[in-house]
Amino acid sequence: TQSAALSTTQVKGLTASQIKGLTSTDIGDLFDTQIAALTTIQIAALTTSVIGDLTTTQIGSLAGTQLASLTTTQLDYLTETNISAMTSTQAAALTSTQVQSLSDPQIIAYLGVS
Repeated sequence: TQSAALSTTQVKGLTASQIKGLTSTDIGDLFDTQIAALTTIQIAALTTSVIGDLTTTQIGSLAGTQLASLTTTQLDYLTETNISAMTSTQAAALTSTQVQSLSDPQIIAYLGVS
């Protein structure tokens, strides 16, 4: 898709409305460097369906501050595989509210990381 052709500067320039309009295919086509360029406001604007389709590699490219910007509703859509792919630094960046919102299978994955 055209999203893969965007530079990291262009990705950073996307508005929250534009981010909300991205499909799972659009997000899937983004390179790790493009995902890592998303601002915390952009991360918070990702739809739950897109969050659920992030790859473990894409999750691995996120900084702790980006992960900490996820809403508890967005976290519901992260798979256990995605959570277990987090580094200990990423897992430590989650807020207590975020951790408390995790499902039992997600907690098990989280405990395996942190």
